[in-house]
Amino acid sequence: MRLRKTQHSRKNFPGCLLLLIFIVTGVAQPAVAQTLVPNPGFEIQDSCPVSSGQLSLAPPWHSPNANSPDLFNALCPTQNISPRTGWGSAGLYAYNLAPNYREYVAAALDSPLVTGRTYCVSFWVKCAAYKYAVGKLGAYLVSGDIHLTTSGPINATPQIENPDSVSLSPPVWTEISGIYTATGGEAHIVIGNFYNDANTSLTIINPNSSSLSAYYQVDDVSVSSCTNGIEEQEMNGTRIKAYPNPAYNEIRLSFSPAIQHGCIILINTCGKTIRTFCRPQVLNGETVLDLHGVDSGLYFLILPCEAGMVFKKINILH
Repeated sequence: MRLRKTQHSRKNFPGCLLLLIFIVTGVAQPAVAQTLVPNPGFEIQDSCPVSSGQLSLAPPWHSPNANSPDLFNALCPTQNISPRTGWGSAGLYAYNLAPNYREYVAAALDSPLVTGRTYCVSFWVKCAAYKYAVGKLGAYLVSGDIHLTTSGPINATPQIENPDSVSLSPPVWTEISGIYTATGGEAHIVIGNFYNDANTSLTIINPNSSSLSAYYQVDDVSVSSCTNGIEEQEMNGTRIKAYPNPAYNEIRLSFSPAIQHGCIILINTCGKTIRTFCRPQVLNGETVLDLHGVDSGLYFLILPCEAGMVFKKINILH
């Protein structure tokens, strides 16, 4: 039995992969950037996992070293731990009592990364209630597939890693994300703990646990092309500049007279309104939007114009 997603059960990576189509003549109709990660939520499975170590049932995901990461399916009678979204997820040991034991999940991308292009990379993890949590988890983008016969850490520096301000200790889903400028040809992604025992920071989260390990679920992996720097959009006389993009705590807009005065709406990739700016601050002719408290991710700004409305894609990174 091959378990597949249906059109009505799409996962978020991040956000819903829904096409935001607004049927207004002459108005921009943005589509959410597709992830280059195949089977990003581990939901396409050859059969139900019946025991640990069966990640390979969710192709093209596999182990890049000699160890055996886990696969879960909430719809199956066993290995049915709940995921972040949908029904599939993976699991790996980021630290184990066995010296320098590491598990990773790896997959080939749908196409290699393009030299000089910026990519938004993200994945979600959840710490199990074992004794430890690790300080760092990361994603490594590499040109060739990795097939090691050893069980130790992969000798590589991940391009994407959680900052110190993002704790991996709470037993909740936590996003690890970042922006990566490709050197070109990166065609595989590997996720896990790339530090040896001596350099792995451990936090005791469950002192009564008999499992002297740090274990994490993984879900919703994404690598997609993203905007870096000022982007201009022109359509039916509209012209918008937004910077910085990716934005942090604020973003500044300037636009042509075709953009009308009115409320500016920030929506996520599911079309949900996140914030409405009806009287934004204006400094030196630029509209300043306060983004404090908005989670990192891909969003769209909706601005009123003479033709109806126009959309501006922005990335927020904290």
